[in-house]
Amino acid sequence: MKRSNFTIKQVVIRIVLIIVLYFLIEIFLSTIFKLDGILGHSIKEKFIEDSVDIIFCILAFIPFWCIVRKEEKKINNIYQKLEESEKRYRTVVELSPEPIFLLNKDIIFFANNAGCMLLGAHDSRQIIGKSFIDFLLPKEQASFKKFLKYIEKEKNMTYLMNIEVTGLAGGFKYMEALGISIEYKEKPCSLIIMRDVTERIKKEEEVKFWANHDYLTKLPNRKHFLEFLKQKLPKYNNAAIMYLDLDGFKLINDQYGHEVGDFLLQLVAKRLKNCIRNDDMVSRLGGDEFGIFIVDISHNEAKIFAEKIIDVLKASYKLKDGTIINIAGVSIGISLFPVDIGPMRSTGETDNIDILISLADEAMYVAKKNGGNQYSFYGL
Repeated sequence: MKRSNFTIKQVVIRIVLIIVLYFLIEIFLSTIFKLDGILGHSIKEKFIEDSVDIIFCILAFIPFWCIVRKEEKKINNIYQKLEESEKRYRTVVELSPEPIFLLNKDIIFFANNAGCMLLGAHDSRQIIGKSFIDFLLPKEQASFKKFLKYIEKEKNMTYLMNIEVTGLAGGFKYMEALGISIEYKEKPCSLIIMRDVTERIKKEEEVKFWANHDYLTKLPNRKHFLEFLKQKLPKYNNAAIMYLDLDGFKLINDQYGHEVGDFLLQLVAKRLKNCIRNDDMVSRLGGDEFGIFIVDISHNEAKIFAEKIIDVLKASYKLKDGTIINIAGVSIGISLFPVDIGPMRSTGETDNIDILISLADEAMYVAKKNGGNQYSFYGL
């Protein structure tokens, strides 16, 4: 920050020098012409008159000069305080634990220490002049461009968004970005202040995951299974719901304990998950019961799929201690959409889903009643 240059003292010195010079000239002229008469008297008289005028000017100027000097000191004090304030501000910004950036459009021209660390830079020179967009995941780049446009358009508004930021060395962090338009060195720019919310986002995602998944098998739970069916069923002309119940599982719990039973359920869940396609879903409905939703499948294809499930699950299981065990089998009930809805079709998709699950459950009990380790279609 530049201070104003006051030259009042220099002006006064120059006036005094002019008087002295004038006096020297008068002496010089008197000496040369050796005049004691009219000429010498005129020069002396003229010199005295001019000197008196100059002295009066100086005397009149002294109070004004004192006032100016006083104001100069005040202004200098203000500039000094502003400089000190700017230094404190820069120190606060540099030492802030939150990443702070100044952007011209999307180009970085300032980053504090925390900002450099966020982007994996050891020195700000590694990132100055680069586009901040280059440090975002591709899915975030369009949103951040809109974010900057909002900031530039609304000068007095602050905007907030969550973004995933990558570093020079890779990896990413979830960041909450607050942006506002400011002027820096008389030029408009975007001030971006960030806060690391990675842990918060992970916890939120974890809570959301476990709200929709089974703790033991990590499969979708009944709630998520029903929501998935409600979303997917209207999109397909043919689909099947299979209701599975492990045969003789209670005996395994009684013989080996619940810890072994839980481990066995985890192994069963993995095998079932490996049998389905991306658009299908397998869910743990509760206890030793599982549900499978299969899209675009005919009656014959559902029969082949059920036989595959029975074969996959009857293979031996190896426990943590190396013990090999087998399950007695699995009973599978199958309902088909839209065939099994028929006259019971409801105008509400939720009702249709409840009907299909109920019919598959009924068919499963028929398979179990007939000896288990087999499948049964509803109504057949």
